Amino acid sequence: MHAFEHIGYQYTLSLDLEDFFDSIRPAHVKKYMSHDQINFCFIDKAPRQGLPTSPVISNLAFIECDKLILEHCRLLDTNIKFTRYADDLVFSFNDISVAKPLVVQVELLVRQNGFKLNKNKTKLQSSKAGRRVITGVAVDETIHATRKSKKKIRAANHQKNPSSLKGLEEWAKLKFPNQIKMDDGET
Repeated sequence: MHAFEHIGYQYTLSLDLEDFFDSIRPAHVKKYMSHDQINFCFIDKAPRQGLPTSPVISNLAFIECDKLILEHCRLLDTNIKFTRYADDLVFSFNDISVAKPLVVQVELLVRQNGFKLNKNKTKLQSSKAGRRVITGVAVDETIHATRKSKKKIRAANHQKNPSSLKGLEEWAKLKFPNQIKMDDGET
């Protein structure tokens, strides 16, 4: 799980890619996909968010940038944890002095690869200030549903919205994939 990887660090830097899916172009994935596949999966030259193929295409489109970011993290400090979930780039570390050079270099790498950071969503969190929130999940010594998620559960219960309530309750359990039971009883 994305947030789980960031347990035990003092600082977390969250960056967001602006208009990520709309910024992906066929050139980003031509190394991995055929011309026919690109024509089938792209609408108006982009893998529109919400299409079932978009998550895979976004991972292919950003793989080279991921590698460059990881390489830079290793050069800057060997104890930086980097994960990405779609357009959310998250870095955790214990040395606050790496935050600024990390933002500068990641912004450069992202731009060189045809993407852009949404500076309004850049967020630096400290474990000293309490739980850090990573893609909607609270992180401290372990991972938890946030208060915001718990409020949504109470609201769905109060509004007597069983399908929303069930989905929110399942999400709030933060199960790892191997803990999810299949319809046939397998795990």
